Amino acid sequence: RAPPHSTQPRPRPSAAMRVLIGGAGPGGLALAKALTAKGATCTVFEKLPGIVHSSCFALGLNGALVARAIGLEQHLKPYMHPIRFSEVRRHDGKALAKSGDTYQTFKDRYGIDFGLMRRGDFCTAALESLPEGTVRFGSQVVQTENTGDGVQATLQDGAIHEGDVFIACDGVNSSTRAAHFGEPNFNWSGFKLFYGLTSKTAIEPDLMPEQGVLQLLYGATGNHYAVQMAMDTEVYWAMYERSAEPPRDWVAQYRDQDREELVASIGHWNNATLKALISNATTMVRTEHFIPPNSYLSEGWHRDRIALLGDAAHKVMPFTGQGLNMALDDALVLARCLVSLGPADAFEEYHRVRYDRTVATRDKALAMGGMQLPESDLKRYVRDASLRILGLTGLFHRVSVRAATKVIFEVDQTLEEVAKYEGAPQL
Repeated sequence: RAPPHSTQPRPRPSAAMRVLIGGAGPGGLALAKALTAKGATCTVFEKLPGIVHSSCFALGLNGALVARAIGLEQHLKPYMHPIRFSEVRRHDGKALAKSGDTYQTFKDRYGIDFGLMRRGDFCTAALESLPEGTVRFGSQVVQTENTGDGVQATLQDGAIHEGDVFIACDGVNSSTRAAHFGEPNFNWSGFKLFYGLTSKTAIEPDLMPEQGVLQLLYGATGNHYAVQMAMDTEVYWAMYERSAEPPRDWVAQYRDQDREELVASIGHWNNATLKALISNATTMVRTEHFIPPNSYLSEGWHRDRIALLGDAAHKVMPFTGQGLNMALDDALVLARCLVSLGPADAFEEYHRVRYDRTVATRDKALAMGGMQLPESDLKRYVRDASLRILGLTGLFHRVSVRAATKVIFEVDQTLEEVAKYEGAPQL
């Protein structure tokens, strides 16, 4: 566990805090939104010339509730693609289990939208919600420095910007982490991931997946597991693969031969749809996944006035679809702590509040990966048999609802933790 710290309310800082943020991805933009809503002044530096449009991620119930709490809900709603059902099938097309309408269950209960969302759409919505000039594209931070009572960020063009704190939201390859924390000995997860988007116009109508149904597809061995779902004009897909440890270059990469190798690796699958999606992908990304050990996570995510958020702080495997949601949780907690406690106490509280759930989510994701990509035929048989029983008895839907309810409870706990600092409203 993270070391305990006082949770007693402290006086609110008297002056508006100046926050420098490195990275205009979902985490950085959500943090800027949460902070500006509480009166802080934010400047977000992004090295790329504009928003990155690369595939999709899941905005789960917890992420949607946090988006509501920081004022992003209405901005995101037009871009949401609800997951109405989820179903599990084998590579030969045999159905194993299907949920009920989990989306409608929680839509009726909480009046909130959740589902798949394009990364670029999330960033566009968040950017539009911020004051003009908050984000500076084409501005690469090359050095960050603690100055005692503040921070300095130096850009590639030599410009120097000063602030009270610097928050690195620059992903798993974080240069800020490397400069101030060193590169920890992350562990190889055993998995790599390919994901992409394919235009519906490139797919024959009889091969089109059902819109709003998230299909989980299991291979003949434990080496492959896929996901696919039709949206408005595109189909999202992902392929998870067991793999030997690759070189530690930490770069999300895509090679021309990946498309052909992927299609060949599932040649025995009776799934022409997935093969067509991969063959005709308009966007495709390849990533290898290394994960942080407990010793790294427990040491805290800041050095004086420089801190980490999202994947820069705690990479989590994608098997539970929690990457974006974890970054939003971080943004909510860190923003509330910063504006209420000031830098001296905020980073300690941020780590204390987030640590246990971060470790639990990481461990759950690894366990899900082991279940979805079993290492033996026996484990694969047990997985498939268990899913068939859950599907036939209707327990698959009940388990899905119970898991979603647990996530909501965790969000409520987080809000209770940060509410004590400023009397923040509960959901």
